[in-house]
Amino acid sequence: MICASRLSSKKSHYRMPTRDGLPRFGLKYPIYKIRNNAYHYLAALRRMYLRSVYGMTIGENTRISRTARLDKTNPRGVIIGSGTSVSFEASILTHDFVNRRHLSTQIGDNCFIGARSIILPGVRIGDSCIVGAGSVVMSNVPSNTIVSGNPARAVNSGVKTGEYGILMGQDAAVLAPTATAATSRATWKASRRDILDFVQSETGVDDASMDIDVADTKVDSFALITLRAALEAKFGVVIPDNEWLEAKALSKIAELPTLSALETQPPAVKKPSSPNEGRVQEVVTMDRSKFADPPAEMPSIPDDRFTDVTHKLPSGKPAPMVDNRSPGAIERRLMLEMSKMALSGLGEPWLFRELNDLHWTLICDYLETPSSQVTDGLGDRLYATITRCQIEFPGSLSAFAENSPLNIGSQLQRYGASIFFSESAFEGTEGNNGTARMMSTFAKYGERGNNKSLIKGSPTLPEIDTIPHLETIPDFCAEYRERRSEDADPEVIYETEYEILSPHDINGVGLLYFAAYPMIFDLCLEQFEGKGFLQAFSTVSKDLYYYSNSEPSETLIFRVHRREELGGGLLEHTCSLSRKSDGVRMAELVGQKRSMKEARTAS
Repeated sequence: MICASRLSSKKSHYRMPTRDGLPRFGLKYPIYKIRNNAYHYLAALRRMYLRSVYGMTIGENTRISRTARLDKTNPRGVIIGSGTSVSFEASILTHDFVNRRHLSTQIGDNCFIGARSIILPGVRIGDSCIVGAGSVVMSNVPSNTIVSGNPARAVNSGVKTGEYGILMGQDAAVLAPTATAATSRATWKASRRDILDFVQSETGVDDASMDIDVADTKVDSFALITLRAALEAKFGVVIPDNEWLEAKALSKIAELPTLSALETQPPAVKKPSSPNEGRVQEVVTMDRSKFADPPAEMPSIPDDRFTDVTHKLPSGKPAPMVDNRSPGAIERRLMLEMSKMALSGLGEPWLFRELNDLHWTLICDYLETPSSQVTDGLGDRLYATITRCQIEFPGSLSAFAENSPLNIGSQLQRYGASIFFSESAFEGTEGNNGTARMMSTFAKYGERGNNKSLIKGSPTLPEIDTIPHLETIPDFCAEYRERRSEDADPEVIYETEYEILSPHDINGVGLLYFAAYPMIFDLCLEQFEGKGFLQAFSTVSKDLYYYSNSEPSETLIFRVHRREELGGGLLEHTCSLSRKSDGVRMAELVGQKRSMKEARTAS
């Protein structure tokens, strides 16, 4: 018995450890641990290789499958955060061969990119996102979102993930869905009283004014635009044009079907009979650090901005312009040829047209339609109308030299469904820089060919948003609304007439072009200050407020209200333009110019 006991004990001591019934062969570290450690080491080596050899940006602890395809035509455009997993045969693209564009494709932290999915060039995927296997991601994905399908659409939002996109304490099957049918996304419950109180707080009207015709109240057209945008932002809806036009009094707004539906649970999903009918836009949470107000943090410009220009002329010189476009953003690299210059500096006519092109391009990219096909819910064509434009160039426009490089970075955001904001940063050589901000709404003709008949409209929005929503009205817009509501400055120190020059001042749709306004102000200032003024002074800043338009045959009245010498050769003017026929105020300008002599002395 003693021998048997010892034998049994000895056998037990030398019995091979097992896992899942398989022997470990007496090794100190199990094979599965060796395999996992090897995987981590290989993943780290792959990250190091992709960073050092190709210049890709890849965060720590990110796993990229050996069979994943990362675009090596433009490898610097691959940007992946930390703790992200890219599964087998997934493709991350950063160049558009057909359009000859190189773009940055970004994936955030703690994401999972499913097997055989395709991330198209220029797409930005936020943090803690999951991309389903086989998905084709064509537009930006906000943080904490699950997308799937071809094209990929949001199927869940508000998810929380840990490293490698693993869901944290949640079961994907029971997550609250972000409905792919836009008509079922209402999340607010609001009573009629809630809506009316909000309307009054936004417009400032009394109880008696709520029931009379809107035209007889102090609420003007822009106040109605911001009211509509505020309602959409507050209650998470998009109000179709055909509904909004039915509200003849402010009290009737609460009876609009889109808003009155908030008192009950969202209806069953049904196919809209028009592009915008019943449509509810979910407020997308995105990184707001780049979209602050005021002032916004401007887009960063790459350090190697002119060493990796891909488009070359036959002579080997950089191409005149190269765009890197992605949803909601543009990086434009160009050379300042003579055509962009004026009066020994950056030309204002070119600058304002360039800003218009950037702003309009961003909007059309977001709406996924060319400018000629932007329509409202009624199918009427809409035109983007600039309501405020602000430029600031601390060193003045004269600091930018001919044949020098210029980088422009622009980003887009919106408030409600019809007010859009773009913010741009300019960077030239020798530290020369500047910023610009623009705000626009949409308008259409009430009577074709009558520029005084313009009425406001709202475009048909895409199903998936790719730009940030602003939940409250930004100061840039609030300042405009306040200035517009004020009476014209009674103090006038100079007045003259300006006859519109149609070939120069009127745009392609017959309206007084927004970029013509600053030039009209300058031409009239030359008369006020004396011949040679524009050659002696260069623009430092302009803040333009646009209120209305005019017929091409109209005569305008230019007025100088204030003139201040600020020291250091800096001169500030406050001016206005009005229609002579009816006295309607069309625009105001607060502008600063610096003496070229002072600028040269300072440099």
